[in-house]
Amino acid sequence: MKRATLFLTVLALVISPIMVMATEGPVKAGHVTIPRTVAIGDNVLRPGTYTVQLVPKQEGMFIQFVRRGKVIAEDLAIVRNARFTRRTPRIRAGKVWNQNFYKVTIHYGDKLYTAFLPIQ
Repeated sequence: MKRATLFLTVLALVISPIMVMATEGPVKAGHVTIPRTVAIGDNVLRPGTYTVQLVPKQEGMFIQFVRRGKVIAEDLAIVRNARFTRRTPRIRAGKVWNQNFYKVTIHYGDKLYTAFLPIQ
């Protein structure tokens, strides 16, 4: 009985921060500098620095690009499992080798959120 209680307590302590990360509002992931013009749906992102944030919506997790406090564009993230958990978001961005895409990946919690932006 003690073993089961201990196991459930440890499990609750491990899962609760992950559940909080998944249910909270927008999470500021950091800043990204986009060196070339890219497209997200009908929106065009000009070269420059953008604040990137993760926003949970009914359809899934979205990556938003914000400039001067205004959301310029957003894209539904491709979600994959990460090998380890991060309490604070880490953002990485760069051109996909031998392709005409710019890739933005955010590692937060136990997930990797990725958006591929076609270069114009």
